[in-house]
Order: sequence, then structure tokens, then C-alpha cells
Amino acid sequence: MVVAILLATLWPLPEQAYRASLSPVACLVCGDQGVQDVIQNIIMLLPLGLALGLAGVRPGWAALGAFGLAVLVESLQYTVVTGRDASLSDVITNTAGAALGAALAPHSPTLMRPGRRAAARLALAAVLVWAGAWAFGAWALEGNPGAGHWRGRFPGDLPDAPALSGDAVQASIGGTPLGLAPVSLPLEVEQGFARDSFTLRVVVRPGPPIAWRENVVTIIDFRDDGGDANNSLVMMLNRVRHRALLSFRINAARARLRTPSFNLGPAFDVPSGREVTLEVSRARGILRAAAARDGQALATDYRIGPELLWAVMAPRTPQPGLLWRIEAFLWAAVLLAVIAYWAARSRDTGVLVAVSSLAILAQLITPRLFAVAEQSLLGWAILLGGLTLGALVGRRSFPADDSRVTTHDP
Repeated sequence: MVVAILLATLWPLPEQAYRASLSPVACLVCGDQGVQDVIQNIIMLLPLGLALGLAGVRPGWAALGAFGLAVLVESLQYTVVTGRDASLSDVITNTAGAALGAALAPHSPTLMRPGRRAAARLALAAVLVWAGAWAFGAWALEGNPGAGHWRGRFPGDLPDAPALSGDAVQASIGGTPLGLAPVSLPLEVEQGFARDSFTLRVVVRPGPPIAWRENVVTIIDFRDDGGDANNSLVMMLNRVRHRALLSFRINAARARLRTPSFNLGPAFDVPSGREVTLEVSRARGILRAAAARDGQALATDYRIGPELLWAVMAPRTPQPGLLWRIEAFLWAAVLLAVIAYWAARSRDTGVLVAVSSLAILAQLITPRLFAVAEQSLLGWAILLGGLTLGALVGRRSFPADDSRVTTHDP
């Protein structure tokens, strides 16, 4: 477990060296993704603390060990490892995560095999937490236009993403042409973005990749800070080797969480100087990209729904294809399986029906409350499968003789 933590925290990320240099060492919630970093750092060392607690180590000693590990990691990040931002916040949150895990360890038998009344209370409380997380995921993925003075540039040029190599033929956002000099965008473009609707079109003849990341289009909000490229980005289309990556401002940024980039596929996988046309649109919760190059068409769709909270909270880039769609739902399916497991262990059919109904209701009404896509058949299958699996395991794990299970009820 310690080896996995060291690999995850000490692996060099030279492409992120510029962003890492912006974070001060003496900060508690650092940068525009500070809240996400705090949550991740607590969760990262929680399993280590839990393992130490189960081994009989007291929370204080577990916290002290985690503190030493965190100081070692942050010292190496500050002095040796490229692209990692060392901070006081990481030390504090890593220590807190280990202490929390060690404190939870004595309660693990109750969570794993609760008695009937404890199981009912756990299931009902957990499904409310799950529904809240599902709704928060939908809110976090809504577009967040703000109210400012947008300017677009094609090709863009950022400190950590130089302008696209090759020829920039033309680009437009919402029908407004973009150019090398920043172009002020009309209010209609901002209003369309607020209604979960935009269309970005670019035509380029890319040259050989000159960097890990090259910028194609940048749209910046000049509202209040003179257009600082790190805090005011509204939309950014990058070329990463042969792939196209798009990111756009969503409500997650308000909560200082991560704004994911979407992998639009190998749109720029053409010989140097060949023309590529790429059109990307979002409407009614569907992000759609269509690329035409060398007489071939490439289409990529993303259904933007609460399950993508996984991409907001974890350092994962949404990928085209079925495997990513399954992965995106797994966090919710696992939670639903745990909830159904507790509900089944209550031996109360009413509890199982109640938690299942609340979970299904949350999935039905969330798209109507937020600008996200309707649930797909694949999503329904995965989430209902989690509920069913949890209920079956919970039923089978409960002894036939109810009188034997009394130890974990308060």
C-alpha cells in the first residue's frame, strides 16, 4: 500500500511543471482545484490508516506515521520530482486521512455485518447521501458561463500550451469567427453556453507535434482579472500529440473541483500539412465531436450525466468507447450495492423497497432539474445491477435464524 502511494505521488509529470509552480507551499486549500486536492489527499491515505487500525495501531500513532510519510513525499516533490506541487495542505490532509481511517477501524464489523436495526439505519442514511452525490454530480457538470466579457483566440497561446504547429485555417464559436488577435464574443454566445448549447468549429493543417500539449482555441473571460489564463478559461481545445482534448467551464469550478478534459479521439492523426475539420457541439447534455480528415470521418459522443462526477473527483480524462462508459458508472454502482446490502440485512422488505425507490427516483428526476442528459440504457443496467447484486449478497449473508444476530445492534 505504501509503495502504491509513493508511485502515485512521486511519478514525474513534466507537462504540469508550470501549473505546479503556481501553487504556494504554505497554503491550506491550494489553487483552482484546491477542494478536490483536499478530498483526494484525505481519501488517499484513509485505506492505510484503516489497515493500521485493523492491525491494532492507535489513531495517534497512525497519524504520526502518515505525517512522516507525507513530509517525505512533499520534500521530494519540492526538491526532486518534476511537475508535482508540494504544499502544507497535502501534509495536513494526508495525516487527517490516515487518522480517520484508523478511527473507523474499530467500527468495521458493524459496517460489514450490522444487525437488523443498524442495517436499516445505515441503508436509509446512505441512500440519502448517494442521492445527494448524484444531484451534486449533475449540478457540477452544468455549464458555468459567469457574466463577463469573453474573448476567443485561434490558435491560442498559453504558458503551458504553445500555439498549434502548422497552419490555422479558420475557427468559429457559435458562428463568430476567431483569429490570432483576441476577438470579443457577442452576448449570444454566452447566452447559448448558459443554455447548455455551443458549437465550436475549427479547420487546421497541423504540423509535427512540437510539445506535449498545443493550444488550438482558447476562450477567456476578461471579467475581473485582466484575463488571467489559469483562472478565467471558459473553453480550451488542445492538441495532445494526435488527439483532440476539449475542456469548458462547468459549475465544478465554483466548488474548486477539477474540470475534466474530454478526449475527442485521434482527430489530428494525419500527415503533416493535411487539412482537418473538427466540429464540437454540446446540446441537451450530449457532447458530440465530428472530425473529417483524409476523406475519413471520426465521430465521438459523450453523454454528460451525474456519473461523470467520477471524472471531476478523480484525475481521469473521459475516453471514447464502451469501457469508459462502464467505468464512469462504477462508483455509483458500488455505492448502490453497499446500500442494498445493508437494506437486505435489515430483513425488512419495506426498507429495501424504500431505498431502491429513492435511488431510482433520484435517477429519474435529476436530468429534469439540471442540464444533463437522460439516463442511458447502459446506465440503468449498471445501477440497477448494483442494487440487485447488493440485495442478493445481503440476503445470503444473513443467518436463517434471526435470533443468532444480536451482537451489532445498539
